[in-house]
Amino acid sequence: MKFSFSILSGGICDYLKMMAESTCTDDTFDLHTRVLRYYYRYIKGDSIKKTAVFADKTVKGFLEICPLYKAKSVIRGFSKFLYYTKRIEKPVGRYHPMLPEIFNRYLTYKASLQKNINSERIVLTGFAGYLKTHDKGLKDICVEDVDDMLFSLYGHLSAITQNSYKTCLRVFLRYLYVNKIIRKNFAPLIINRRIFAGSKLPRYLRPESVQKLFASLKYDTSRDLRVKAMVYLAFSLGLRPSEINRIKLDDIFFATSQLRVGDRKNCTPDQLPLPAETVKAIAAYIVGARPKTAQRALFLGLKPGHKPLTDNHVAKEISACMKRAGLSSSAYALRHTVAQNLLENDVSIFEIKEMMGHQHIQTTQKYIHIHIKLMRKVLFDEDV
Repeated sequence: MKFSFSILSGGICDYLKMMAESTCTDDTFDLHTRVLRYYYRYIKGDSIKKTAVFADKTVKGFLEICPLYKAKSVIRGFSKFLYYTKRIEKPVGRYHPMLPEIFNRYLTYKASLQKNINSERIVLTGFAGYLKTHDKGLKDICVEDVDDMLFSLYGHLSAITQNSYKTCLRVFLRYLYVNKIIRKNFAPLIINRRIFAGSKLPRYLRPESVQKLFASLKYDTSRDLRVKAMVYLAFSLGLRPSEINRIKLDDIFFATSQLRVGDRKNCTPDQLPLPAETVKAIAAYIVGARPKTAQRALFLGLKPGHKPLTDNHVAKEISACMKRAGLSSSAYALRHTVAQNLLENDVSIFEIKEMMGHQHIQTTQKYIHIHIKLMRKVLFDEDV
């Protein structure tokens, strides 16, 4: 496939336009703009590179001279966009350091079991580097070496990240022991750090904040229509981000204004009524913004390929919308607001439990502590 400068410049424009409509921050958009402008000048400056714009040698040469942060990720993302839009034959590949044979064999084994092995590759690369630095083989290691490696490489990371990397190393060491590469099983000796979460009261929005949020919703782009439908679902039904992202077109019954929510924490499928405004928001998104694809998931990505959104993506979309409205709350604040409104309208705690899809009544009881009207009535004898 012949690749011209018009395709490159047009691809850059289309890619940046797509990013402008996605969930990226202004800093991320600015970084991609600067890197791609730098890359365009780099390619244009040498006639040899014009025939192999995304060849390994060309990309490596650019990364060696490019002073910009995360240039590798930008070029990989851009090449994937061109590949999905059928402008190049294959995207830029990852550049991984050489690892010993047993390490690569293990990564191949893990890749057959799961899609993403980035964490395993990071841990094994660090482990291989530690062994090389200390001039040790796998048969020579002891538990002190494992502890020293974990502390020197990952001691500065958060407890959650450390636990994730420890799990990866523990599984790898067990693999080595089972395959008789090492003589002792060090896996049971690697213990994750316990993390205790404090008890938090649910945070909810007051009426003036709710009005501010809905007044800030826009209708200009596909992303605006998508996040508007998400916000209405979260506020009107109290759905979790993990429940919103799993909604399929077959779960929406426009004739009866109902939504089927199949997979909830209480393991009980629900069929919830959809308010008229929520139905309108969903319909506007489906007609005006949802990509035309065979995918049955309601909420899809805007990038080529149009994969279903994850629960993290839904939560970030709603949180970003709230931030633009000047509210420092998370996506769960809308869910908590629904429970708070039900409580203050004298709905029983058991009905709220079913509406929220809670597995345990103790979870629902947390909302009693923020029943403002009831507290004012008890403490100040106010009739509110």
